Amino acid sequence: DYMLVYRDPIERIWSLYKNKFLEESGHGQVVREFEAWAGKPAAETTFGDFMRYLDQPFALLNAHYAPQKSHLIEREYIAIRMDELGQTMVRLLGDSRGQHFRQTFNPTKSVVSSGPPSTTHRDRLEHLRTAHQRYGLRETDLMTENDRAFLRTKYQCDYAMIATIEQGHNQSGQEVTPGNRD
Repeated sequence: DYMLVYRDPIERIWSLYKNKFLEESGHGQVVREFEAWAGKPAAETTFGDFMRYLDQPFALLNAHYAPQKSHLIEREYIAIRMDELGQTMVRLLGDSRGQHFRQTFNPTKSVVSSGPPSTTHRDRLEHLRTAHQRYGLRETDLMTENDRAFLRTKYQCDYAMIATIEQGHNQSGQEVTPGNRD
């Protein structure tokens, strides 16, 4: 069997931004490519710059930004929502083998308060990093409804795939979906 662990594309892009830009974890190539596009150091850019960067064809972006569906080949998959991975693997493999999937190995920091005061879409990354370290930023602290609408359009193939998966779960109770490269 083949397994697909998927997540909402907006959550995925927000996690990527937090992990690579705010927390600077494993960020090398992703940030260097962004800086080359922006023409300045990432610390001098804004979240708005990041969203404009994403408005390029996927072929010009790092593979981290590619739709999840583009990584699949034509076959059936056991499809698991990322936030359900631990409990699903325990159910499929038993507690002793499945428990390892409950651990997060590439975590982004969790919110430690109700959010920073006055962070905006236009704040420079260096300010956002400080705010994130002190307060923990959430997607809702920076991402506008226009950003969400843009991402829903850009990742419409992933949203269609997720709808197919979740519709299949509801109708048949199975966790499989065909993959393909669109």
